[in-house]
Amino acid sequence: MFAICYLSAMVITLAMLMTLPQKLHRTALCYGALLFGLLGFMMMPRPTLYVDTIRFFDTLDAARSYLHVSPVQAWDYLMNDQGYSATPVMGVIMYIVAIFRQNGWLTFIAATADIGAGFYLIHRQALVKKYSSQALVTAVFFFLSMFNFNAGVSGVRSYMACGLSVCLIYHYAQQGFKPIAAVWYLLLILIHPFASIAPFLYILSTTIKKHKIIYTIFCITLLFQQRFQDTVFRIFGQFSSIPFFASLDFKSTQYFGETAYIESSSVSSRIRDILVFSFLIVIIIESFRHEPVVNLHYTGFLIMLTSFGFGAFSDEQLFTRTTVYLLFAALPFVYSLFTRLFSISNTAKQLPIIAYVIMLDSAICLIDNLRAGVRFQYIQLSWTSLCIACFIAILSFCHYTTIHSQTNHHY
Repeated sequence: MFAICYLSAMVITLAMLMTLPQKLHRTALCYGALLFGLLGFMMMPRPTLYVDTIRFFDTLDAARSYLHVSPVQAWDYLMNDQGYSATPVMGVIMYIVAIFRQNGWLTFIAATADIGAGFYLIHRQALVKKYSSQALVTAVFFFLSMFNFNAGVSGVRSYMACGLSVCLIYHYAQQGFKPIAAVWYLLLILIHPFASIAPFLYILSTTIKKHKIIYTIFCITLLFQQRFQDTVFRIFGQFSSIPFFASLDFKSTQYFGETAYIESSSVSSRIRDILVFSFLIVIIIESFRHEPVVNLHYTGFLIMLTSFGFGAFSDEQLFTRTTVYLLFAALPFVYSLFTRLFSISNTAKQLPIIAYVIMLDSAICLIDNLRAGVRFQYIQLSWTSLCIACFIAILSFCHYTTIHSQTNHHY
């Protein structure tokens, strides 16, 4: 059932993009993200296999029981007993979701944010560069195929924080840094500490313009980051009395070094991460051979993120999360690459071999995503999910009707 729902949401999104005019593409992508949010709402973890969603749902159930006694007790439970004092923004989200009866609202938020972030990066690049409907549709298909939807929704906060932080990087790389950016980054970091990687690398990447030697040293250091991990986390440990640094110190024992006890769920997951990471590198290198895709600062950030990924190869969970980061960050390059490939060919038969390789790799990853979703999740239909689906359908119909009538009136 999961595979059918995912493919249905994917086909509907691509169909809207192919049939609607360009001015409605942003709206179509918004509704597409909501469709995947609906899928996230209906996804329930199988009781025989453990995923992070079970832990989040158990926490929500317990918080909800405390809410019946006192809102203060529920808040104290989340902040102190569950440790959300280190990431209070996520604690607020959990508290709000606990007010409602359905735990699925949490995965609805995660799924919508994950897919919406990818759609934003693709569409914004289309607006900034040459707009190509073919390239937009293909890039959206690529993202929906390569993104591990099951892991993103099950993990709830890490992928969401990664995707949104890359959106901020992309936006401020083009618009210029503004003080409000620090506030947005802080909010994301207080959802999940791993979101701090994006602003940290972006700050380092600003040296690429005037201090290329220093920038090169930074990149080389990231390639050998394992030699510095113990020192960095020992420094964090000195501030463990502060909840946020205590969370970082705890995460380091889970994900980093030889003592890490959270690893990839299977050999196939590890192989998939390596395949996706390697393929993204090929796309980035192919894009570098032609005109600049975004700007020098964003390119510098992408190179540093790639170096960070190479340095994280032996830490399975860190490598997985960095691959997700790289997937989001590379989406503007993916769109620009497809724009160039479609512009140099008049028919599908004239497309370069790399285009067929990209689509083949996308299909392989899509099959693996569907397999993982079916294995770990089942779909639970409810009256609430039906109401959400009807709301999305009515809203999209009303919006399209309004735009169509305005267009006819104009003419």
